[in-house]
Amino acid sequence: MGTIAICGLGGAGKEVLDLVERVREGCWENIVFCDKTVEEADKQFRGYPVYTFEQITKIYGPDVVEFIISVGDVYLRQKIYEQIVTAGYKLTTLIAPGVHVPGSTSVGDGVIIRDHCYLSVDAVLESNSMIQPGAVIGHDVRVGKNSIVSAQSVLAGAVIVGDNTYIALGCMVKELVTIGNDTIVSMGTVVNRNIDSGVIARGNPMEIVSKNYLKSAFRLNMRK
Repeated sequence: MGTIAICGLGGAGKEVLDLVERVREGCWENIVFCDKTVEEADKQFRGYPVYTFEQITKIYGPDVVEFIISVGDVYLRQKIYEQIVTAGYKLTTLIAPGVHVPGSTSVGDGVIIRDHCYLSVDAVLESNSMIQPGAVIGHDVRVGKNSIVSAQSVLAGAVIVGDNTYIALGCMVKELVTIGNDTIVSMGTVVNRNIDSGVIARGNPMEIVSKNYLKSAFRLNMRK
């Protein structure tokens, strides 16, 4: 058994740690954290060591450690993913106990599927995407690289979500809808038509309110 490195010490990192602790038996002997902001005086988190990425690559070879990215910012997820892969390391896939993944559903490397999610048949979850608790992924849905589907959101059949896109809490997306790359769908939005790339959508009925200037779901992002 090897080591798993959890990238990120924020709220999502705490949640992913809980999931890793529940499924680690038979998978990983050791758990470490990876965070570039770690200070010299703070080298542990909940009893586990914290390293920078550079430190981890000096301590562990690619055959010893696997990474999982726990941050909630899609662009930071992309950046960390590219750093890991470029250095020759691998990402693990993390699926909560009790979540059924149909045999016809494809799950890429680095994907996180949290508790109480429902996955239907012939769905595709691309690399480094994250499906938060209680989300519903319908048949033939595609979720792009680095994208996040937040808790209690529902993607009906054959929905396509692009890369680096953030679907916030409690969104409802109609069947056959396509949501572009680099897009934010705000909390509680009812999506009944296609959404272009690089925008922010919100409301019921949905409207496009701005371009996605800052490419972040966690900062004030709109311009008049």
